[in-house]
Amino acid sequence: MIKKVLLDISKVVNSTAIAQLLPLLALPLFSRLYSPHDFADFAIYLATAAISSVLFSLRAEVALLTAKKNHRAIRANIQLITLIALAVLMILCVFYSAFLLLFQVEYYFLLGIITGLFWAIFNTFQNYLIWAEQMNKLGFVIVLKSVFIVSFTIILANISHAGQIWGFFLSYLFIALYALYKMKQFLSKFSKRNVLYALKKNANNLKYLAPHTLYNMLTLQTPIYILSAFYSAANVGLYSMANRLVGTPISFVTVATNKILHKQFATHFKQGGHIEQWRLAKKILAFLVAFFSIGLVIFLIFGKQIITVLLGENWSSTFYIIIALSPWFLFRTIAGAFSFITILRNKQKTALLFEIGYGIISLGTLTLCGFFELSFLNSVQYFSAIGSIIVAAQLYWYRTLIKRSNCER
Repeated sequence: MIKKVLLDISKVVNSTAIAQLLPLLALPLFSRLYSPHDFADFAIYLATAAISSVLFSLRAEVALLTAKKNHRAIRANIQLITLIALAVLMILCVFYSAFLLLFQVEYYFLLGIITGLFWAIFNTFQNYLIWAEQMNKLGFVIVLKSVFIVSFTIILANISHAGQIWGFFLSYLFIALYALYKMKQFLSKFSKRNVLYALKKNANNLKYLAPHTLYNMLTLQTPIYILSAFYSAANVGLYSMANRLVGTPISFVTVATNKILHKQFATHFKQGGHIEQWRLAKKILAFLVAFFSIGLVIFLIFGKQIITVLLGENWSSTFYIIIALSPWFLFRTIAGAFSFITILRNKQKTALLFEIGYGIISLGTLTLCGFFELSFLNSVQYFSAIGSIIVAAQLYWYRTLIKRSNCER
């Protein structure tokens, strides 16, 4: 079983590795075509898109991973997501218009909201492909999206300093259109019965998982907004680059691992294979820790030289930001990979409370650092340390949930 799980994970991760390699190879161009200030604008746009993507689906797409092996269940869930997305789009457009009348709002906030819609469509399509066990096609789509992003970002650099924003926007637009084309069969025969069926199946996801994921996304993305309020755009751009170099590849590994494990654990859970769950969890945990540790050691030895050669001397400070964030990256990676256990154990409410506590303490720490005018690097270090401690406690709780299944058996 572990071989099959690792094989499925590797199919997705290998594709994302290729997808990440393309922007990595293009970073020497990006860092010279765009200034740290441009990277800061892109970071705010991307944070807005990431937060909006959760709102547009309310995590109803998770039900696709464990849906029955028939197209009726898939059709019902996709139709529910469609209704949610249309309703949220209207609400967000009204809020944006209101803010536009009261405050000076940058245009890329609106682009971020619309990109969030495309992102939600892409996430739905990914889960559908995993349900259909079409891992190769999923890998193709991930790589195609990366090719679009790199190509548009380079081409648009000569047209606008916001080329990164427009490149990302257009890439997700085309991927979303492709996904809609592939899933168009499920949008036909729209019925109230289908939507009510999907609502019933998604009751816990909408009640607990959606606010949990939204709050989790807020805690991940809000640092960008806080840092931009207290520090220069150049520093925010460096922080954004650190996340692009390390955080983004790690997040893809986390998402791929989470999706595959969720499906496998759900199968074992229904069949009563609790001992297999615990063994599988320990092996995957060891794999993730080893993977991250080896990468960190290599980065400590060669990281600064690699960054200087790859990006240029102006970006060398990114090395210290990555080191400061490394404990946080590690714990968030593992926690993200196993977060589905709260769904299977019906502990979404407790998970949400955990996330709220994490957000208040970690973001509060970052805000206080800004108020007391600590240096940028010190603020990042305190944020990483406090966040790591809280997530470590969360991981211990996940362990008890997995092991409890074994004991109950």
